[in-house]
Amino acid sequence: MLTKLLFGLIILSNLTPVTIHAQMKFPWQRHTIDDSSFGADGTKVCFANRDSLPDIITGWEQGNVTRLYFHPGDPTKNWTYVEVPSPAVEDALVVDLDQDGFSDIITLSEGNHRRITIHWAPPDWQQYTQSAAWKSVDIPCTVDRTQWMFGVAHQIDNKHGVDLIVGSKGQNGTLGWLEAPANPREIDQ
Repeated sequence: MLTKLLFGLIILSNLTPVTIHAQMKFPWQRHTIDDSSFGADGTKVCFANRDSLPDIITGWEQGNVTRLYFHPGDPTKNWTYVEVPSPAVEDALVVDLDQDGFSDIITLSEGNHRRITIHWAPPDWQQYTQSAAWKSVDIPCTVDRTQWMFGVAHQIDNKHGVDLIVGSKGQNGTLGWLEAPANPREIDQ
């Protein structure tokens, strides 16, 4: 046994390390859209406006904001965005909750800001990219309940508007269904 072990060590010691050539070409080129904040979580492709180009939503957990980036036509050009406040955000999604034709933003937060927040879009395309025109409201039944981690919008019961399926972690970890009320803006319902 000792002979086999020594023989194996001698063979390994005679191997030369393999180096990767510095000029190696990689098949994917990186394009940075935004590196001005920290902790991009829950990044998703979405269609927020009516231009048929894929937009991007991401929550910046350590930056305490969520940004909805608008496709500029040429993806290598500067992407403009609208920003909403979202402390400790873990996930963000875009959906037209009140069915007014303007996609809203939903953020899910953990840490010390444990809640799900709806950021209502202004019903005016001229103001849609203006952060100050968005109105943020917490869904009351989610505040301080658990650490919200993930959400998707889906029509579950074929009633009213789009429902939210949400998940969390830690104490009081939950997989839940937030059923849309008859008036989606009455979020206490």
